[in-house]
Formats: sequence, C-alpha cells, structure tokens
Amino acid sequence: MATADFAEFEALRPDLLRVARALLRGSRVRQSPEDLVQGALTRILVGIEGGSVRLDAVESARGFAFAAVRNLFLDEVKAHRTRFEDALDSGVRAPAPATTAPSLLVQQILERFEPPARCFLVRVVIEERSVGEAQGLCGWPDRSPYYHLKLLLDRAREVVS
Repeated sequence: MATADFAEFEALRPDLLRVARALLRGSRVRQSPEDLVQGALTRILVGIEGGSVRLDAVESARGFAFAAVRNLFLDEVKAHRTRFEDALDSGVRAPAPATTAPSLLVQQILERFEPPARCFLVRVVIEERSVGEAQGLCGWPDRSPYYHLKLLLDRAREVVS
C-alpha cells in the first residue's frame, strides 16, 4: 500500500531533478542531482514505510518532495561546512607548501626582488596562498594587487629569459 502511494512522489522525479540542478549549480556540494533526488525519495519512502511520514497529513506531495530535496541539500551543505571546520580545528591545512627548499634558479630570481615583492611572490606562487592573504601578510599595496602581481611576474619572466 505504501509503495502505491509512493508512486505519486516518484512521478515528480523530473521536476525534482530540475530543482536539484538549480540548487547544486554553483554550490560546493559535490553530488550529482540524480543522487540528491534519489536520496530525498529514499528518505520519503523510508518515512512512509516506517510510519514517520503519514500520507494523510501531507497536503501536497509536490511541496513535500521539493522540501525533502531542499532539506537534503541543506544537510549536505552543513556536512561540508562541518568537515571543513573540523579540518581547521584539527590543524590540517589545505595543500601545504613543499618542505624542500626552492630550486637554485628560483632563489636567484627571488633575490632580484625587494623584500616585500619577494614575500608577495613566495606567498602567491610557491605557497599558493590567495592574493588577498599574501597582500595582508606582506604589507603589499592596498590598490590593484592583481596588477602588481602581473608586473612582478613579468619581471620574473624577463629575469628567466
């Protein structure tokens, strides 16, 4: 009996996929829309069979299914944020810079720059930090950091060639 009632939710799959695609577009959640919809439909079916979802209390199957997809998406966003915060709390950093010293050529190139420019280049190019973070760490000019980075990289290319 529950599976016959569930067919109404299953018929909404194309609409749910459209909503899932819209939710996932541009988000950090790395899940396919099909998986998100399948997860929501699974939750609904388990709820119906387990008795936690009473179909007589559901006014609109469409609204209920859309809410299930949205809530599952929000759960995934929170789980992603929690994993990220846990990694920060445990002291694990995103890609750590190489522990080996830069090559002799890189050292020679860096020696030709003044200390603030050298600091900025090391932070952005070698340590792969964001331009904004490197700007703050090195006391780099507030205006046009990407333009200054472009000029520094042009100078470095001249040194190499």
